[in-house]
Amino acid sequence: MATILIYQPLYNILAILTNCFAGQVGWALLCLAMLARLIIWPIFSQNNASQKQMADLNPKLKQLSLQYKDNPHEMNKQTMALFKEAKVNPFHSLLLLAVQLIIIFVLFFFFGQVIKIDWSVYLYPFISAPQHLSYNWLGFDLRQPSLILTIIVGVMNALTVLIQPNVGQNKITLFLFSFLILFMYKLFPGAVILLWIGFSLVGLIQELYLKSIKSSRSETPVLSNKNQEHNNTTDSGVNN
Repeated sequence: MATILIYQPLYNILAILTNCFAGQVGWALLCLAMLARLIIWPIFSQNNASQKQMADLNPKLKQLSLQYKDNPHEMNKQTMALFKEAKVNPFHSLLLLAVQLIIIFVLFFFFGQVIKIDWSVYLYPFISAPQHLSYNWLGFDLRQPSLILTIIVGVMNALTVLIQPNVGQNKITLFLFSFLILFMYKLFPGAVILLWIGFSLVGLIQELYLKSIKSSRSETPVLSNKNQEHNNTTDSGVNN
């Protein structure tokens, strides 16, 4: 059932992309990974917003834990009241995280299977099977582990962490965690690493986009204040 509902459509999308790239499976997989990451962009954005809300409430939560440390029942009551007042659902981020993990697990398995099986048997009758399949991408054999591709993933994830404004004290931990994959690179073929590259690339672009929006919004009030001061100065000069 999972094959028919989930994996068969993915194989057909991959076949279309592979035909577009003249049988280059690597470019097709990269595009598929980026497309999947773009589709779940709203989920990532909602999760980031939910995490920011929880981070903003952390000082108050710590204060409640100290104030009611001898009365766990009252502490739970006050905590839920705080969530209700701030209109924050503490389980929302967990739900979003679960959805993300399910999608990533499905894609992880799919990218690992593509290089092992003849997936032409899963194609719909109206989809043309690629006549030639090349698993060589920029000189890397996607059927084999690649340390260089893994390093690229680590660097991209580290850059994303450095750009993120709301990670706080966890920034160092997340930065080091970005390179944890280097110790496990032999466990994954290049095709799976390419999935991470696609996800990381879109994630990095997303963070740069959000940062640019935040910067433009913060500059707007400054420009408005300067214009107001200029208008006040002009009016004063006219009155004099």
